[in-house]
Amino acid sequence: IAKVYEMVADEAKEASVFRSYMDKERADIRAVVTEKLKAQAKAGVRSYVLSPLLPHMSELPITHDSERKISRKVIPKEKFCFPAMIIVWNKKVAICSLTDDMTTIIENESIAKTFKILFQYIWDTN
Repeated sequence: IAKVYEMVADEAKEASVFRSYMDKERADIRAVVTEKLKAQAKAGVRSYVLSPLLPHMSELPITHDSERKISRKVIPKEKFCFPAMIIVWNKKVAICSLTDDMTTIIENESIAKTFKILFQYIWDTN
């Protein structure tokens, strides 16, 4: 997962993230994500995150973290609870299983566009 975040920081101006509930449950993943989000913000990457509502989060439907350049839309956990994280940027999609540390990166314009459309649909309708 660290490599994916490095790729995003190096290549993207914007990323769309389908957040997994697992990144908060695993301290090792949380540490990597926190560190890499700082690097992304420093590189000027703007992130849009669809997130399940987790206990530490505000119940506001949309929040903005200007320091880390993140806009987050919170969705009730019972409707949006993925064991894997999906990150979409440029023409790439990374699907990261946080239960067994497996990541697949797909570089294909049509597939990335499909995931971006799905992301935007969820963002706009929930």
